[in-house]
Amino acid sequence: MEGYVKLGRVSFKSNGQGYELLTGAPITRGDKVWVLHEPHYTPQPEAEGNAFITTMNWEQIQASGSGKP
Repeated sequence: MEGYVKLGRVSFKSNGQGYELLTGAPITRGDKVWVLHEPHYTPQPEAEGNAFITTMNWEQIQASGSGKP
């Protein structure tokens, strides 16, 4: 799906749900990107220790203990 970029923020919608990916630096010089959203994706064990980008909704972040009140 098409995502929209503004500096370090990518915004997109999947099945009517809005998502945002935030980074500390600009992602691209363009204003649009293509996003592959796989909500049931689970990294393979051999990928442990390697970097990848993922997103979570606020409830998942809170449940994982990563969220701050």
